[in-house]
Amino acid sequence: MGYYVTLKEDDRRLIEKLRSDPSEVFGRPYAGYLLFLIGGTDDSAVEWLKKHLVSLDSLTGAHIAFAVFAAKVPVQLEVHDPAPQPFKPRNVTKFLGDIPLSDVRRIDSYIQAGKHGFVLEGDSLNAMTYGTDTVARSFGVLQHLPCLLAFDAFASTDFVVIEMDDDQLPNLFPMLRIAMGKLNKDPKFAKVVQSLELLGNIKQRLADISNKIRERQYELSLLPVETDEQIADKINDFYEKIFAGLRSGSHREVRRQLTGLRKYVGEIVIDDLDESTGQKVVGFGKTIAVLNEFGNKRWPLGPADDDLCRKTIANHVTRLLPTISVPPVVADPERLQTIKGLLINEQSALIDQIMSAFPDKAELIAYTIHAFAVRRSRIGKKLDRLRDELGQVREKGKQQLEWCISEESPSLSRIIKRESQKHKIKLMAASGATYAGRLLDPQKIFKIIAGATGFAV
Repeated sequence: MGYYVTLKEDDRRLIEKLRSDPSEVFGRPYAGYLLFLIGGTDDSAVEWLKKHLVSLDSLTGAHIAFAVFAAKVPVQLEVHDPAPQPFKPRNVTKFLGDIPLSDVRRIDSYIQAGKHGFVLEGDSLNAMTYGTDTVARSFGVLQHLPCLLAFDAFASTDFVVIEMDDDQLPNLFPMLRIAMGKLNKDPKFAKVVQSLELLGNIKQRLADISNKIRERQYELSLLPVETDEQIADKINDFYEKIFAGLRSGSHREVRRQLTGLRKYVGEIVIDDLDESTGQKVVGFGKTIAVLNEFGNKRWPLGPADDDLCRKTIANHVTRLLPTISVPPVVADPERLQTIKGLLINEQSALIDQIMSAFPDKAELIAYTIHAFAVRRSRIGKKLDRLRDELGQVREKGKQQLEWCISEESPSLSRIIKRESQKHKIKLMAASGATYAGRLLDPQKIFKIIAGATGFAV
């Protein structure tokens, strides 16, 4: 199966994935990979690709991936089973222009109804991709361009490097055809394919389990890591601030502290004050504060203060003390203190009424301490089960991976090495082979497959 990678000059992340975990680039693990690295001036190699690109796509099938890195790849389209046309609009082939290879994944993806207009057998286009030199340099094969790199799904040995020069090109495709044929005919190749499919499923399961572990860890992080005494102090503090808000007439502060308390203990207390009660809380607090200001003034009050005091009694005190007859004029501070005392008594009764709707503080503290312990234990048990499951899935993956890299498993690179000798194709040593081989180490691959779980493989 052919893939075509658009690579920006500074896209180091893709390079690292290509070297350390090709499955991240190609979407899933393949039994082997062929990378064609061709520069813009490598005319012979470009013509070779133009001739064999479609055949390579068919030859590699569903289990070998090949990728092309080249400045321009002229593609001559082969239209398979074209739909019958009532007329033939033209009788000559046509150049369809430059098409970014990142727009498609397979050769036959170019042939889509309406995408490039009417397409005829033999029409051509330039498939555009970038980054040949960057990829070659990262693999240590820059001096061998144009070239072909071949390596297995989880390479534990050096990859194969074949220069695509004029002497070797005639034998390259026949060699690859025979190598692919022998790989597919190997009776153990089906097990390789099965193992790779299983590894792909395992990768998804590991990702799912890892996400669940992170969710449980986040849930655990929301539980306060506090002693019993600290929990008691926290709840006492909420109660004190709620009481203070009621006394000062700050409905907003009461709501804020109520919200904090409910969130902390698990939402088992009242969530708010009803509107009428809230208005009374504000009314008592503000009216008592205003009477305090009058009490601190010089008596008898001046005309402006006396007028404001009359309005306060008429508009607010009488509303808050509907069962008590309050004279509209306050002649002395002693009488003012008496009225204020009546307001404070009523305010205290209202506060007692509101606080009676709260759970008993001591019982709430005991409940919260117990609830935190139960929730922490429950989440801890879930985490233990998930970690056990993670270990079991990882062990299955490890078994499959160990077989895939064993000598018993069919190897694309080994077959290509043998067939290259028979076809008199020279293999080159890559200066970056040791480095790339280390990145392609099976344990490194498996760690990447396992994902960021926070646990050692």
